Amino acid sequence: MLSFGLLGCGDVARTRRGARRRRSGQAIRSGGLAAVLVLGMPVIPSAAAAADFTWSGATALGSGASNWSNGPNWVGGTAPSGSVGVLTFPALTSPPCTSTPPTDTCSQGTDDISGLSASGLTIDDTSGYFMQGTQALTIGAGGITASASSPTTTAGPFLDLPITLGASEVFSIDGGGNATGVSFGSSITGAGTLGFTLSNGGFTELQGDVETGNITIGGSGSASDGFPGSSAPRGGSSTGPTVTLWRSMTAETSWCSAVERPAVSR
Repeated sequence: MLSFGLLGCGDVARTRRGARRRRSGQAIRSGGLAAVLVLGMPVIPSAAAAADFTWSGATALGSGASNWSNGPNWVGGTAPSGSVGVLTFPALTSPPCTSTPPTDTCSQGTDDISGLSASGLTIDDTSGYFMQGTQALTIGAGGITASASSPTTTAGPFLDLPITLGASEVFSIDGGGNATGVSFGSSITGAGTLGFTLSNGGFTELQGDVETGNITIGGSGSASDGFPGSSAPRGGSSTGPTVTLWRSMTAETSWCSAVERPAVSR
């Protein structure tokens, strides 16, 4: 129960001073308690970010030199395995890779790593990379980003290894005004949707089986299904810079596309 009484002016002043002291004491005690609670709380470490890996191609030429499992082919000397961050394939400027002919594996690679999954992949599309293999590479939501480091007449990267979509994603290909791009020689599969964004003369060529969700190709570049004289994948349509695939594709010597999924343009 609260009780109220009559106070004189001096009583009021003394009461206010006491209240201020009490409030100050409470603040100090509360602050001390808060500090104790913070200091005493268990620290829960955040999940470590997956490590990124950058290709160096620094293995001397020889049998099996181009294998992705060779540590010297990666900056730092350790090859990726399991689930990793971004795989980067940059312009290679080391003397063995700028000599003619190269004396290291350089831009040639073979994916021999089973179960490798990367959050994304970036690649220089003026360096003439040729990556092959039979092991499927899973690529996460980061998709593929290709960009040009310098003017060139070199053919763009050729990725002749199975790719599995780990999510719905976009492959972004910037030709840098060089009319370069990325060609895919093997299958691209997965339940996610797949978008291609082409810019600055970038192109993509799909030569393998594409079995994904809806596919859209847009931007200012060009797309081909790998057949001579074809500016748009068969079974699809092209309006301006946008190519729409209306069904899954199988690039074979004779065209075969009696498959499942309608796709929508942008």
